[in-house]
Amino acid sequence: MKKIAFSVLTMVIMSIMVAQPAQAVTVELLAGQDMLAGTVTAEIVGTDVVVTYQTSGAWLLTETHLQIECSVGAIPQKNGNPIPGDFDYSMMHDPPVASYVYTIPIVDPGVEHPNFDKNGKYLVEPHDWSGCETLYIAAHAVVNGLCSLDLEEALPEAVTMCVDWPESGDNAYFPTVNVWDTFLAGEYEGWCLQSQESFDLPCIIADYSADVYSSYDAALSAFVDHPENLPKVNWILNYINVGDPSACVGCDDGLTAYTYGDIQQAIWQLASIQNDADTYLNDWCQCRVDEIVAAANAWQVANGDIPFVPGCGDYLGIVLIPYRADTSRMQPVIIKIPCNCDETAWGDGTDFSGKNWATYFTIPGPAD
Repeated sequence: MKKIAFSVLTMVIMSIMVAQPAQAVTVELLAGQDMLAGTVTAEIVGTDVVVTYQTSGAWLLTETHLQIECSVGAIPQKNGNPIPGDFDYSMMHDPPVASYVYTIPIVDPGVEHPNFDKNGKYLVEPHDWSGCETLYIAAHAVVNGLCSLDLEEALPEAVTMCVDWPESGDNAYFPTVNVWDTFLAGEYEGWCLQSQESFDLPCIIADYSADVYSSYDAALSAFVDHPENLPKVNWILNYINVGDPSACVGCDDGLTAYTYGDIQQAIWQLASIQNDADTYLNDWCQCRVDEIVAAANAWQVANGDIPFVPGCGDYLGIVLIPYRADTSRMQPVIIKIPCNCDETAWGDGTDFSGKNWATYFTIPGPAD
């Protein structure tokens, strides 16, 4: 009888000590520092801390790592850089998942708990946070899905960019496309989508503001004559390269490998109404152009007429629509970005002190 009374008293004291009104805190789950991949929600529910990872769009979780402490200094780190591999709670998600929930007892409840396995042991070990006024939460994840068709959610609305003109022997119609601002910042090779439009000045003289679109965005119908063929353009960007051998013989230029002129003319033939231009193309041959277009068409037919969608290890075409100072539109440019299979993500909040972009956030603790 005394043992039963003691157990009841223990549970009452514990419930007084840790039970709190549900006060959920939700932060953004940011991939690659500034791409929205979902949310992380933390709350105290009864005698548990519950942390929910929820992705958005087509982002998926492949790993989650979670640390909860009474102070930021107690989170495993070196020189202010957190170490997710040393976090108390982690999970590999194979196959990837859209959401995952950690339910962690605040203190050992001494009774059966949802996290007990069949042997009566915790699947997630309890942690005594009962005396904490604030809980510091480092929520790390590895996500993939950068090349999903929902990429529009992550892309910036606009960037500053410029291009350089091609010369014979270059690897692209625009051998250099410089992009500033956002996670797209960098130097790319680029191609023109509309032969009937032009670009005014090269990088050495001017740069321009450009709107940004995924090449799978339906809005491109306002800028591209044949947006329905952009999946085939994406296939070309992935599988046809300058210097690849051609089966064509008898071309006037005597070449038996693809030039940037061949690839550019093939892109125009697919995407543009006016596809007979040869401005800045240098060497090109209609036989080689037809060969490239035929290969893109054949891939789609062989795959049940399903349009090509880039996956892990492929490239995704990003379309830049540049504007002059008077807001008139110039030549649409397509660049390609790698489809990274994995991106690091953190629940957004306060920066750690080290040289990194990792962050943590807080919720009121049980003792608050």
